[in-house]
Amino acid sequence: MEKINVVILSDDLDLRIDIKNLLQDDRFAISGYSGFGAEAKTKIINLFPEIALCVVRGDVDESIFTFVQDVLSTVHGTMMILASDNITVDLVNKAAGYGIRKVIPFTDISAEQFSSELENVFDLEQQRSLDTNEGKKTRCKVLGFFSGKGGTGKTTVAVNTAVSLARAGKRVMLLDLDLQFGDVAISLDSDARYSIVDLVQDRGGITIENINSFAVDHSSGMRVLCAPKSSEFAEYVQVSHIEKIIDIMRPYYEYVRLFQSIRALRFLQSL
Repeated sequence: MEKINVVILSDDLDLRIDIKNLLQDDRFAISGYSGFGAEAKTKIINLFPEIALCVVRGDVDESIFTFVQDVLSTVHGTMMILASDNITVDLVNKAAGYGIRKVIPFTDISAEQFSSELENVFDLEQQRSLDTNEGKKTRCKVLGFFSGKGGTGKTTVAVNTAVSLARAGKRVMLLDLDLQFGDVAISLDSDARYSIVDLVQDRGGITIENINSFAVDHSSGMRVLCAPKSSEFAEYVQVSHIEKIIDIMRPYYEYVRLFQSIRALRFLQSL
């Protein structure tokens, strides 16, 4: 069963921990945390969660409703849910008016009950989408470009295809897996500070946030995870690393494009 990805939004660090402890159900995966504002909007756009859970103690400030409205006008496919310790009829009505799907309590409730509330909202929303022919969120397609020798144009084809998809509004990640001689960064005129080697060696591990941090943003809207600048670093990247990177990115990108040498072909054949 696919996990339900959740981003927890709260300006209160203690509340973030409390909500994390309530979401112990295996069906949920917490993708990230943030306060409200520009940083939170960027995180939702990058992580593309099924649920953005806004957690507020006490009165809900008007700025939070404005934030929700702004996010929903930009991001499609993410459900906004409000968790409050002071639920009133006025709050529920106001939240609905701003597009919040549900207001749920986070006090005097067990972890099982809290998870069940979220699951019920998610399942009802999925059914509503099917009933109105909106369909489910598009899941990731992994496409590979490779050749047994250089000079065949695989860089040009991979880059141009990725750019075209990104400009069409798709969420695209381009991985340069020609680990010894990759030149995607040069093709995109990008002076990439980090590469896939930095990602696999980072102490924080391979997570979606680290992947996005080490990737380069391109003007087309796509992201690029570059090959190392020096060929001697190529051996630090194993097939198991590539597999983990792809698996982690699948819920967040519609297209992952692998530009690669013959060395990485074994992984592509296993997909």
